[in-house]
Amino acid sequence: MTAYSMGTSSAFFAVGTWTHAVLTMEGGTTTVTWTLYQDGSNARSDTGKALPRSATRQSNFIGKMNLYTGDPTLNGVVAFLRVWEVRRAPSSI
Repeated sequence: MTAYSMGTSSAFFAVGTWTHAVLTMEGGTTTVTWTLYQDGSNARSDTGKALPRSATRQSNFIGKMNLYTGDPTLNGVVAFLRVWEVRRAPSSI
């Protein structure tokens, strides 16, 4: 698992099923912990990863990487998206 990949989407998203997914990032000035929640439960965590790179981009995407040509895209629907700037407690996810 890297700071940009928490595993394969086919293992996480079941075909034909709605899934509530939440990704949190928490940490200090150099490393962070990523936690991926699936339907309210902690599905996977990764500690000690580097902070995401700071970069100026012309476009940002949901369901698509913006780093490398040829990366796969989400073959599904994002029905609702929220971005929080505060820490969310597991009970609020």
